[in-house]
Amino acid sequence: MKRKYRVLKNNEFNTIINEGALLRTETASIYYLPNELNHLRVGIALSSKLANAVGRNKTKRQVRAIIRNNIPFKMPLDVILVVKKSFLVKSFEENEQILKTAMSKLGDKYE
Repeated sequence: MKRKYRVLKNNEFNTIINEGALLRTETASIYYLPNELNHLRVGIALSSKLANAVGRNKTKRQVRAIIRNNIPFKMPLDVILVVKKSFLVKSFEENEQILKTAMSKLGDKYE
């Protein structure tokens, strides 16, 4: 993902989590907040208890691939995906379908 499509700063993460709305799925909690930009920005958060460094990096790569291939960047939202442990148990295809469904719900609200 290009830098302009990512939420990078800690204070932005905190603002989105504290002031934004929450959508829960089986594999992730999705915090979202409308932004003034005309595109989607995404942040990915994982607990260090979730897996070792290799497992966390693999999970982040998978989440980025799902977002890149399936989510339109037209929505004016800031989104934080907090990945749950159940993400590791499910297959990539199951995770992809769950996140696509959740993001389409957000897209219906903000497009």
